[in-house]
Amino acid sequence: MHFSNGSCTHFGATDEEIAVVLSRQEGRPVPVEEVRQVGARAMRKIKATLHKRGYTAENLIPELWRGPRRYQALNERNIPVGEDHPKARYSNAHIDQVLRMRDQGAGYGTIAKALGMPKTTVCNICNGRQRLQVATQYRVASA
Repeated sequence: MHFSNGSCTHFGATDEEIAVVLSRQEGRPVPVEEVRQVGARAMRKIKATLHKRGYTAENLIPELWRGPRRYQALNERNIPVGEDHPKARYSNAHIDQVLRMRDQGAGYGTIAKALGMPKTTVCNICNGRQRLQVATQYRVASA
């Protein structure tokens, strides 16, 4: 660990990169200035924590740019289902809302107007002709 111009660089990571990793770990934005103001003892602790979690100079940078992983829902034949299907027009939340409104006694036309869907689509969803498949597995979606 060494300090250069009031900034600390650890195992090849810049202050900005350390701030991003700490932000993810703490669940709050960590300003770069806060990283720069941390003393040497605290920085050793941060470095040790990152090392324990598997961060090294080689994998820290790609981890920072990768961002959060997105998972794709698949059926038993490895075909995307639900909102992950390439031709899906409505999110899983919209489908849940359709079914919830139908359970509460709303008619197809009422649901269609409220959610901006065709009446036939609402009817097909409620009767199990559309969006019936359930995800049996998940995979990391390609970027």
